[in-house]
Amino acid sequence: MKRLFIIFITLFAFGNAWAQEEAEPVKLHTEIGVQTNALFGRLVNASDNGLEQNPYLLTGKLVFGNLAIRAGIGGQHDKQVDRVDGFANTTTTLKQRLDLRLGVERRMSLDDRWQGSLGLDVVANWTQDKTIEDSGFDVITDTHDLQYIGGGLALGVKYQVTKRLSFGTEGYLYYTIGKLTDGEFFKNFPVSEDKIQKSDISNIRVGLPAALYLILEF
Repeated sequence: MKRLFIIFITLFAFGNAWAQEEAEPVKLHTEIGVQTNALFGRLVNASDNGLEQNPYLLTGKLVFGNLAIRAGIGGQHDKQVDRVDGFANTTTTLKQRLDLRLGVERRMSLDDRWQGSLGLDVVANWTQDKTIEDSGFDVITDTHDLQYIGGGLALGVKYQVTKRLSFGTEGYLYYTIGKLTDGEFFKNFPVSEDKIQKSDISNIRVGLPAALYLILEF
């Protein structure tokens, strides 16, 4: 009986140690990516080919094992005011944009330093182009508003330079639906009628892997 008890304890201890060795704890880490194209200029003008530039200037990933939760944000805010000397005429041009992305990602090891990824994303966008012309007699505002939501797949690859530093790029294929609103508004003359035109739109958005990200890992 004593011999059986010793054998049982030995097998239990060995099995427990083996299970702990096999089931390594999943390590969590965070990745922050900054698009270097936005900092140093565009490497490829994809819009000339009917494709759009990657709009996500800043990305973040919470990584656990071979899976990750991914997010991205991008935007634009440009304002220009033109004046005619000797006149009250001014023209103000305003461009605003906000891009958001949230998704999940599966990672695959390609080599010692290379890693591939397949992501499934939900995306949203708000864009507004506005022109305000002040002639001194009236203020006419022309607006072009676009809002859309959608989703799709993203393929990426990254190269590990050091433990904390890597470079990566990605391409994507998204299907989006949204609304486009064009408006013309008059401030001072009520006899002039405001004009508003709304359209429902759908697009397939293709992004080339032309954006290079500098990625810091914590």
